[in-house]
Amino acid sequence: MYRMPETPEMANSEIYNPENLEAGISQLSGKTFAALGSSITFGYGSKEIAFPEMIARTDSCRFIKQAISGMTLAYDPLRPETHPEGSYVRQLLDRIDPSEKIDGFVVQLSTNDAQKGIRTGVISDSFDSKDQDPSTITGAMEFILAYIRETWNCPVVFYINAYLDRPYIEHFAAMHPEFPVDVDKACHDLLDNYEEMIRILYMLQEKWHFEIADLWNSDEIRNVSFEEKDLLMNDVIHPRKAGYLFWYVPQIRKSLIQALNR
Repeated sequence: MYRMPETPEMANSEIYNPENLEAGISQLSGKTFAALGSSITFGYGSKEIAFPEMIARTDSCRFIKQAISGMTLAYDPLRPETHPEGSYVRQLLDRIDPSEKIDGFVVQLSTNDAQKGIRTGVISDSFDSKDQDPSTITGAMEFILAYIRETWNCPVVFYINAYLDRPYIEHFAAMHPEFPVDVDKACHDLLDNYEEMIRILYMLQEKWHFEIADLWNSDEIRNVSFEEKDLLMNDVIHPRKAGYLFWYVPQIRKSLIQALNR
């Protein structure tokens, strides 16, 4: 339906703006969703247009987008760079009106926690938000899940970033010397640490029964060429507008529908 971009500039052009996408009707239509996250949810590499604006258009629904670039799921007092006012937990508590009628949440599995070395934590025995430890990655995710259940009792989708590997990090670093990348550190943070977060997320799914939009383990994304990634991605983490439309929107849309049907 939509044309793949021919150049990186085209991938961020107005042809992929929400107003230029086809509006349709689906199980999401007429509902209100909230998107909680950091730079990918915000649209850091796509002129602040991301999947919430696109799905709102293509499925005739409404999105409340609460996302601040650079923020983490957790706030760890021992790591002040995790920004207490912008952690997912604080964004959820301070910036989303609990009286708002929300039919579902989409939460980003943040790479920022992986990059900043926040403690992993452990899965609790409780489903109560008061019993969770939001200074750890696991505790922050459990707090978010518990608070959403206690406040809105609505479905939740966590989404995992598009697949990344060392060869593409090395390729990007070679192609973009103006954006220096420490390849070894990037691989440790964005591959090793993030894959541990993915493992924990799937363990939490067994407890909390939420949906996962898993772009990391998507065969389609894993098998794309470097040339296609160079078109759709602004850097190794952040998509361009076309990257959202072709990769993120279908996966998140599908998971939201599955969550509503649970």
